[in-house]
Amino acid sequence: MHDKQRHLANGKGSYERIIQNLEDIKTVAKTKDFIVNIRTNVSKELFMRLEEYTADMSSRFGDDSRFCFFLRPVFDWGGDSIDGFKDNLLDEKQGIVDIFHKLIDSKYVLNYAMHFNDLTQSTVCYASKINHFVINPDGSISKCTCTDTGGNNLVGRLLTTGRMELDYGKIGMWSTQYIEDAGCEKCYLMG
Repeated sequence: MHDKQRHLANGKGSYERIIQNLEDIKTVAKTKDFIVNIRTNVSKELFMRLEEYTADMSSRFGDDSRFCFFLRPVFDWGGDSIDGFKDNLLDEKQGIVDIFHKLIDSKYVLNYAMHFNDLTQSTVCYASKINHFVINPDGSISKCTCTDTGGNNLVGRLLTTGRMELDYGKIGMWSTQYIEDAGCEKCYLMG
């Protein structure tokens, strides 16, 4: 299902590569000081097979709390590319509720903390967290998953060494944290 929508430039699927990269992170990274949020866009087709998906992900990552799963319905954000897929969309509001019910009823163990953060945190958006980043397929780094990857959303790039080269001025524009020190207002990070 993934490879129908998310394929490489040569037309080959990307799912196995993504899973292998995640399994490599699990094996190689010994630190517990990070979280990998795995967002899964749920269509009607995946919704019908959600138990199978959670079983597979649980067998791979259920024993490692660093891997957090965030499931959302596929939305119509406009444009022509959605035209051939509209019949496979869940209802935007009811879809989230239906996904929650399936996750609650599932017998498979996965970390869904990001869903609970949505329900309990007063922060405006996950993108406003100073340590939240989206690594895009081309190695660019963004803050928000709900808009394009250019402009102020493009905050850096992933280097071949695995380090991130970041534009802290742009990152500062995403922060909603209130700082009382008036001198901080002159800092470029407050952009």
